[in-house]
Amino acid sequence: MQFVVALLKKLPLVQIGLFVGGLLLGLIWAWEIDPVDFVDATPAYLRADLQEDYLRMAIDSYRLNPDPNLALQRWQNLGIGADQAYLKIQTTPGTQDPAVVKNFGDLIASILATTGGGQPAQENGGQSSLMNTALIGIGIVLVLGVLAAAGMYLFRLFGRRGSGEVTTVMQAAEISRSAAKTDFSELGLAPPITQTMTTYLLGDDLYDESFSIDTGAGEFMGEYGVG
Repeated sequence: MQFVVALLKKLPLVQIGLFVGGLLLGLIWAWEIDPVDFVDATPAYLRADLQEDYLRMAIDSYRLNPDPNLALQRWQNLGIGADQAYLKIQTTPGTQDPAVVKNFGDLIASILATTGGGQPAQENGGQSSLMNTALIGIGIVLVLGVLAAAGMYLFRLFGRRGSGEVTTVMQAAEISRSAAKTDFSELGLAPPITQTMTTYLLGDDLYDESFSIDTGAGEFMGEYGVG
């Protein structure tokens, strides 16, 4: 109990409170007051099955409106997932006309072969992946920084233990152990329920002693102390 009290007194409670308060304020601001609006996203961010649905709709639209520029734009919107979605549709066309699916694929292949129009979508996917990697790296660096700061603080807090230096607390404890306790029987008095010796020395800024009062049967009656 005394160790816990001493530790709490040494902890930078103000800094910890400011950190927790800032974290909560940031979460409230980011989730409630001014959340991030993700708009104008392309189907490249969808799951694979939803990308397949998007490409099926693009093929159906191409059957009714054979606009090569629009078809290429919708293909590029899928990014690197376009090839996989198209292969899935080729394998299982379902209710779609396989001839229309083939014509759509041939059109895209011919445009990409002559103009290289599919490259921008792949670059966007690469940039997105690079950004995610950078964010993960920054997060790891921040976590390591926090752990390093916590380790340095704990080392400064407990690093001097076992160094052989006699501290004020150790001196006070030795005095309490060597001091003779009052013998109430010699004084003709009934012994108290509990008897404890504690010593305060100048310089012990964490001095705060408390002791429990228990009956002979082990029943807790209260506490007393000095600090």
